[in-house]
Amino acid sequence: MAFTLLKPSGIDLSQTFAFTGSVTGAGGGKLLQVKTKHLDTSVATTSGGLTTILTSDTITLSSSSNSLFIIASVHYDLQGYSNTTDPGAEFRLYDQAGNMVVKHLVELQMTDNADGMETSCVMQHMYSPPDTSETVNIQYRCGAGQIRARGSDVYRNSTCLTVMEIASWVFQLKINFLLQLKH
Repeated sequence: MAFTLLKPSGIDLSQTFAFTGSVTGAGGGKLLQVKTKHLDTSVATTSGGLTTILTSDTITLSSSSNSLFIIASVHYDLQGYSNTTDPGAEFRLYDQAGNMVVKHLVELQMTDNADGMETSCVMQHMYSPPDTSETVNIQYRCGAGQIRARGSDVYRNSTCLTVMEIASWVFQLKINFLLQLKH
């Protein structure tokens, strides 16, 4: 039985091959810990200044080579607040160093300035923090009208912030296989 080593560019797909073996060692990115925090009380603003609405609990990484994956789920309503038919606002996700890592803009066009909409947005970010102890936060501001982030005091789907520690993203792919060339 003849064995032939084939390089990736040397596989002729018109040939017939028998594959025996397994793919092992593919992995990385194991989930190590998760912290979730909910907005306790709904907050609203008509201000154009940025305000922190939710800060995560501190997460302490088990290794400085690990990463954080953040998911911010913001449930909100945007209203004309009886002063505009074109309300707008934004949500931002910040890391502990004060770097904005995600921005979500919200704008609504309506015919009645007393109208509004209720919806949600999800912001996600993955990074390797400079320190092993980290917090992140959600901030918001309103350009026109009123924006309200929903809290768990009244709403079942409250705004929440989830921070996950992910083991080092070292991917190794070990392929053990045997190709038998059939003539």
